[in-house]
Amino acid sequence: MQMTNKQMVLEAAIDLHNQRQVVSRITLEAVLNLKRISITESLSILEEEGLLDRVVSGVYVPVIQHPASRIISKTTLNDGTVSLEIADKAGDIVIKLTPCEARKIGEYFMYEAIQMSNIQAGHITTAAIAESKRQMKALRRQVRELQEALASNVHA
Repeated sequence: MQMTNKQMVLEAAIDLHNQRQVVSRITLEAVLNLKRISITESLSILEEEGLLDRVVSGVYVPVIQHPASRIISKTTLNDGTVSLEIADKAGDIVIKLTPCEARKIGEYFMYEAIQMSNIQAGHITTAAIAESKRQMKALRRQVRELQEALASNVHA
């Protein structure tokens, strides 16, 4: 079965991105045997379909597609054993861990925990900055009104 231009462009974009290469019309043209107009049309369609994002003019990155998140629960039993349960369509997955195994998994997920903390801190900071900007705008408006009132009193 022959691949469409769109499929070839998407696969090449993913390959280039995975190799830490810039995904652009020029780089795609260098790796594909397609005319630039076909590449441009395919890039537009892939962007419209949400399969590629344009990061700056002419540079694209593939959109990472993950399956829907599953429900995960953790229970620590009295003896220190940890039970991880992952709800899956095919049936729940249950993993029983010794305390040592649970700590080891904790080490493995430390990066994700730090990343989540940084994301949360970013959200809080963004909200604080937005509120500060709102307050600053209101203060500038009050200062301007006071300056205008003072100027009208001086001229009166």
